[in-house]
Amino acid sequence: MVGLALLFAALPGAQEPKPLTRADVLAEATKVAAMIPSIDARAVVTAGIALELRRDDPQKGEALLAEAGFMATTEAHEFERALAMQAVARRIRQVDAKWASDVLTEAAELVYRIPFPGQRSLALMQIGMARAEESPEAGLELLEEAVTQARDIVEPQARVAALRDLSAAFVPLKADTAQALFEEAVATAEGLPAGVERDLSLADLAGFIAQRSVQQAIRLIDTIGESAARSQALQSAVLAFPVEEAEAARELAQRVPDEFARAETLAALAVAVAEGKPEVARQAAEEALATAGGIAEQETRNEGLALAAAAWVGIDVDRALAEAGRIADPYFADAARARIAVRLAPKSPERALEITQGIERVVLQSEPLSALVPALAAKDPAQARELARQILARRARAEALLAIAASLPGGTPEEAP
Repeated sequence: MVGLALLFAALPGAQEPKPLTRADVLAEATKVAAMIPSIDARAVVTAGIALELRRDDPQKGEALLAEAGFMATTEAHEFERALAMQAVARRIRQVDAKWASDVLTEAAELVYRIPFPGQRSLALMQIGMARAEESPEAGLELLEEAVTQARDIVEPQARVAALRDLSAAFVPLKADTAQALFEEAVATAEGLPAGVERDLSLADLAGFIAQRSVQQAIRLIDTIGESAARSQALQSAVLAFPVEEAEAARELAQRVPDEFARAETLAALAVAVAEGKPEVARQAAEEALATAGGIAEQETRNEGLALAAAAWVGIDVDRALAEAGRIADPYFADAARARIAVRLAPKSPERALEITQGIERVVLQSEPLSALVPALAAKDPAQARELARQILARRARAEALLAIAASLPGGTPEEAP
């Protein structure tokens, strides 16, 4: 059979393999997107595909964009519908500002049918941020209403988190309001009765406080008694340190009381400072391994070792792979290799692909494949498409195909989103 295939391939007039085109890849992406179970995710991904299609065929692209806009309105739950509509509106704006504005107006009106103030606040914040891209005044009005809703949240920890997020949303628009909201969030958390709820609320704020003042964050953390909340707060503070202060961050990481959280913090720090402070990164990675290895509970220890192994990828890839190979549980060894491949994909896609192909559990290949496809799309789009087809999650697969289409020649650059 193989001989016959070769014979036919050699005959005069035998067809060459059809070249990969943007139209083919976008059609495949559209089909995959149509199978995404979540309506809001389906609408957002379809809108992204529509914008890319519009570069080749404006009429078809805008028709698909209209389909995505309608799709967002069919989400059964008001909260998810409002979020989907604002996300699609951001993409529609690249085609028609008036149309996008109308979608945002409809989404804002929908918010008041949401029964929970926390969800109302979050939806208004997202819509306000989208509106601010066209009109800062209109965006501010919606953000101020989001603050009103946030203050109605009964559960203190959720209220603190909402005020914190709104503080960040206000930063590019109104710095004094952003600072006032941040101070309100801190005061609300500090005013809670001593106990777990207060500690968790303060832990939610630690990373934000550290961005403004590390010393203030540490003083606040010293008031947290509950171990898990203290670990969370210290982890946030450590990762908020500037790279120049990596050694101080590493020393602070040693104060994380929970062993797994300490190993996770040290591993994350090693990744964050690998380029700027390689010696600190190496020491943090060593300490992450040692800490994870001392955890008594087996599954938690293996997860910690997987995180610690992957922390080496920016310092020494061979060491990272060796540490992954030392993990006794095959699942966690593969989980470590998957993390290594994800981090390696942008700079060394060929090595990342080799590692990914050695992962036995298909479910753990999806994330590295999603990182690999954009890295390989321009160099070898056919290979990238084959890899995209192996991604299990439909949204990630559709987005990978979209990345390939964007790298292929065609379209009109002046209309590119």
